[in-house]
Amino acid sequence: MTAGADTRNSGVPLDMPAIRTELGRLLADPDFACSQARRRMLAYLVEETLAGRGDRLKGPVLAQEVFDRGADFDPQSDPVVRIEARRLRRDLDVYYASYASRADLRFSIPKGAYAASFLTQPHPVLTPEETAPPPADIPSDTAPKLPDRTPANRRRLMIAIAASVVAAAILFARFWPMAYQPTANASAVPALAVARFVSVGANRDGDYLSLAISDQLVNELMMFRRFRVFALPNDRSDLSEDNLTALQDKYGIRHVVSGTLLGADNGDLIRIIVQLRDMQGEIIWSGSFDRLPNAQSMFELEDELSKTIATTLSQTYGVIASDMSRAVDRSTYPSDSSFSCMLRAHAYRRGFDPKLRDSVTDCLQAAVRRDPQNAEIHAMRGWLELDQSRFPDIDAVRRNAHRETAFEMTSRAVELEPRNITALEAHAAVLHNRGDYAEAEEILRKAVAMNPEDPEILHQLGWRLAVRGQLEEGVSYIRQAIDRSVDPPARYFNLIAIGDFVQGRYAEMLRSARISAAGGSSVGNALLAIALAETNGHPDQEVAQALKRMGQLRPELERDPAAVFRRHGVTDELVGKLVAGLENAGWTSPHPAE
Repeated sequence: MTAGADTRNSGVPLDMPAIRTELGRLLADPDFACSQARRRMLAYLVEETLAGRGDRLKGPVLAQEVFDRGADFDPQSDPVVRIEARRLRRDLDVYYASYASRADLRFSIPKGAYAASFLTQPHPVLTPEETAPPPADIPSDTAPKLPDRTPANRRRLMIAIAASVVAAAILFARFWPMAYQPTANASAVPALAVARFVSVGANRDGDYLSLAISDQLVNELMMFRRFRVFALPNDRSDLSEDNLTALQDKYGIRHVVSGTLLGADNGDLIRIIVQLRDMQGEIIWSGSFDRLPNAQSMFELEDELSKTIATTLSQTYGVIASDMSRAVDRSTYPSDSSFSCMLRAHAYRRGFDPKLRDSVTDCLQAAVRRDPQNAEIHAMRGWLELDQSRFPDIDAVRRNAHRETAFEMTSRAVELEPRNITALEAHAAVLHNRGDYAEAEEILRKAVAMNPEDPEILHQLGWRLAVRGQLEEGVSYIRQAIDRSVDPPARYFNLIAIGDFVQGRYAEMLRSARISAAGGSSVGNALLAIALAETNGHPDQEVAQALKRMGQLRPELERDPAAVFRRHGVTDELVGKLVAGLENAGWTSPHPAE
């Protein structure tokens, strides 16, 4: 069996006993958080693929063979196969994200088909956390039964939701550390707990939906991989002072998410109220989400709500990151921990404050030595090395050394965790700097596909497309990033302003440039000067002040803006337009062409 063998294209691997052995191990693993129905589905798909019948696997066949549907099965009114296949793909991704070291090969169900694929991989030594016996599960028969009064079209839907609640019950029966497995100093790694969402004033369908959203929210939070995620069982969901203290002391949990579902009866508008608490019980954020459900879109509603909540909480510059940064400032979080160093590094990258640069560089160097298997730290160290390579006052030898270290660090980050979003972002940045634009774009498109709700990923892809001449597509991604951000960094607005500048929409450009300039962006001030000069009614003094701030924030931008733009991979055509705009605003080169 060769590494990466795909049964859809290359035929069934020869080592069928090994595949069946691994399948049995996976299905017996209590950490494989998958419902019994989806376990049956996986076993059936693997066996049929091994038998050479993978191309015959269709929805109606699976509905009858796996989900006990009759010959009159209608996939339009009963989407159980499509939905459960999607959930099975998610279950496999979640499992391998945390427990890949247990597997000699991976199973996957590629989208658009049902034939199984098999991918071999190295089998590293298990860590103590991975070999520890898991806590006992609660029996699946404790899941509530659907009421007989449910109408037929909703009954089919809610039966499928009930299947996911069985899996949710298993998950919430134990503390389940998922997304971020620390390699050292576990107490310094942030942990987040999700309490069971509750339903108030709704029918039993609302109970199922609230539990399903809790389950899905855990999975969505794991995608961000910036902290450990725990699911609280019923006996720990009482967020009293004693329970919160116990959670913090025993598991290092620093935030708890809880939620309440209101309504959801007779198709009325439902509201999900979500609260984020710190371990003193103080509500540090609360949000509400109103939706109008219907029988055909309840699964989409569950997915959409959980993704929206997870994104709001977990994005790079979101609610939790902001509160953790305040904790570091208040000295209530270890200032010498790897995580606090990462917080400072993200703060630096938000606005590129030179006052933070040296301390962040020093702490990242120490963090890499302390946590040599931590992909996030390697990635951020590489990003900082890349930034240093762009300083105008270093010689060619040091510049190349920074670039090589950046490439080494980000390559190692991707090697450690191929699906780590920060690692992919940083490695794409290094590749872009090396001129490997196509490869950088490919990596970021994959990252966006993995987590399309993360604003920083959307912005990273958007601005790299935009500076390489794909302005329209790039700006569309950046607008999505801004729309989905709790607190978008000022730099997000730079390419929005540039897009308007190229289109001659100077009033629109001025609005975005003001936001960026107010946030302390040197490029934002350059764009503000251009926009002011192109828009009637603004005094020359205001334009001059914007140019002055540009130079104060980034002297090299004042000396040679074309060189600065080119170092970021901006096309010659766009560089020419920006320099012409600056000249129109009154900027003159200190080194005019002879």
